[in-house]
Amino acid sequence: MKIYRDVRRPMRWGSVGRQPILSETEPFDETVRLAFRAMMLAAQQMTNVNGVDVELLPDCSIDDVLISDEKLRGIVDPTGLFLNSLLVPVLTRSHQSLRIRFAHRTYQEFFLALYVKENSEKFVGLNLPPAIVEHLADIENEGL
Repeated sequence: MKIYRDVRRPMRWGSVGRQPILSETEPFDETVRLAFRAMMLAAQQMTNVNGVDVELLPDCSIDDVLISDEKLRGIVDPTGLFLNSLLVPVLTRSHQSLRIRFAHRTYQEFFLALYVKENSEKFVGLNLPPAIVEHLADIENEGL
């Protein structure tokens, strides 16, 4: 809903809305799809498997997210991604690659749960954090 609101609100006053993620001709629905895909992949990148336990990490490299998806590879400037998602840049030194995190841990947990739902075979035999299990149950109950 935040993405829909942020893109559409400026349009009410005759503006073009937020900067798109990939190109100026990107349809609104594609912006939303790309943002969700990037957030799900970022949540997955912000995990570590320790034995059979899935642990959440605080951030990840934006490059790891972008190269993990064919469409996201086309992102040259991540500004549109930050404006249209719940991902924010992490301050790093100039010689380090850009790192990203979620604006809030709950967003990270929710998007990881969406990723797990779509890729359940990758998590067979692994112990997910309780918050992810709860989100998965909520997603199932809500029919998302």
